[in-house]
Amino acid sequence: MEYLHPLIECGEILYIVFGAMILSDYLNHLTAGRVLKILKGNLFAGYFVGIVLGILPGCAGSFVAVSLYTQGIISFGALTANMVATSGDESFVILAQSPDVFLKLNGILVVVAFVAGLVVDAVFKERARLCCKLPHASFQIPSDHSPDCFPFCSPSRIKVFHLGRIVIFVVSLFVVLIFTLYLGVEETEHYILLGVAVFLLFVSLSSSDTYFVEHILKHIVAKHLWKVMLWTLGILYALQFLLPIGEEGVRGLIKGLPGVAMLFAALVGIAPLSGPHLAVFFLFREGVLPFSVFLCNSIVQDGHAMLPMFAHSLKDSLLVKAFNIAFGLVVGYLFLLFGY
Repeated sequence: MEYLHPLIECGEILYIVFGAMILSDYLNHLTAGRVLKILKGNLFAGYFVGIVLGILPGCAGSFVAVSLYTQGIISFGALTANMVATSGDESFVILAQSPDVFLKLNGILVVVAFVAGLVVDAVFKERARLCCKLPHASFQIPSDHSPDCFPFCSPSRIKVFHLGRIVIFVVSLFVVLIFTLYLGVEETEHYILLGVAVFLLFVSLSSSDTYFVEHILKHIVAKHLWKVMLWTLGILYALQFLLPIGEEGVRGLIKGLPGVAMLFAALVGIAPLSGPHLAVFFLFREGVLPFSVFLCNSIVQDGHAMLPMFAHSLKDSLLVKAFNIAFGLVVGYLFLLFGY
């Protein structure tokens, strides 16, 4: 069963990313491109959206941010700000265990993320770019795409039930039934999965044939989703073998050495996982590590949020992570210098 865990985790991530991609496409389509125009013409609006999506507990908000970036809607700086602000699934534990620390941490992350966005966009002014040619790219706004291209319509207007539409419907119905009738909805992640399932049920039953084929099958699935699956699965299995981090080993290595602990916290933050970073939080809560080391780790780490970016651009992913490490170490050592 241990070897099946990355496969199950990959399935959950892929399902949420799929829903996030469709949601961002829906919003742009339904607003006739106005969201795209506002965000592309206003860096500060992009930072605001990126940071808000980042401080939301969990990785789902950052999955949306990655999707917005790959569509050219937010800048590279806004994406970096999102990754600085997010703490992944660890934020659920921090909120439950220490609400005061959660508020203090996120207040600092918002400021650091905003500064990071400004700096990165100043360095890479032309970095943001479209991931690929979007459906109906010859039209100026989404509402001009096609008279038959609607994100939702009456089920009676659906002429062809593609295999893909049936698969999405069956999988989403299974997720809804398994949570409502068997597992129950007990954790925040369950609510996210259930929400995505309900949304995808709606998509499978209401998208017009043209929208479903052109936007969902030919663009999101054929050009993006399979890459996200391969990268995510490969990284999760590699990390299962390469990064067996034990909390006791960490404690013995860094206790009483905050300067060394800072470097180790940044190194742990590189792993695109939810789990190892909790060791840093628990050691901070027990007084073994200072707040500055915990803050450094929180800035550098982003849970699973970077996994979809690897499928879009390995170079951009590494650049974001490099900036996160730099900001994490600078801010962490500054706080350590002032006794935090």
